[in-house]
Amino acid sequence: MHINIQRTFTNDKLTLGALNITDVEHEPIFTLENPWLDNKPWISSIPAGDYCVNKRISKKFGECFEVYVVDERSDILIHVGNTEDDTSGCILVGMACGRLYNAVTGINETAVLQSKAAMAYLNELLKKADNITITIKD
Repeated sequence: MHINIQRTFTNDKLTLGALNITDVEHEPIFTLENPWLDNKPWISSIPAGDYCVNKRISKKFGECFEVYVVDERSDILIHVGNTEDDTSGCILVGMACGRLYNAVTGINETAVLQSKAAMAYLNELLKKADNITITIKD
């Protein structure tokens, strides 16, 4: 199966996108990543391009997906989370985009929402897939 992520918005804090699975009808899935910071590990989104994906069980995130064969990078996951504070160079998924109040800063932050539901949905959509690839476009 093939996943496509079209990045739709970026600023100095985050990058938003839309995730689609080729030849599968599904509800919209949204993504949130770090902004482009020269592919620096843990703080940058990964370069646009084509990659392989494996299903993975993470101690921290449970069922998720690993994006691999990324130049100079490792441990790139597609996992649950809402805001830029939840991603360290990974891709977060949600069923919607919106804003969440950060009690520490007192600011409403751009976020992907219903992330656990989106991850469960993505796992269901890809449960029978053996060979998963991903294309990320800016």
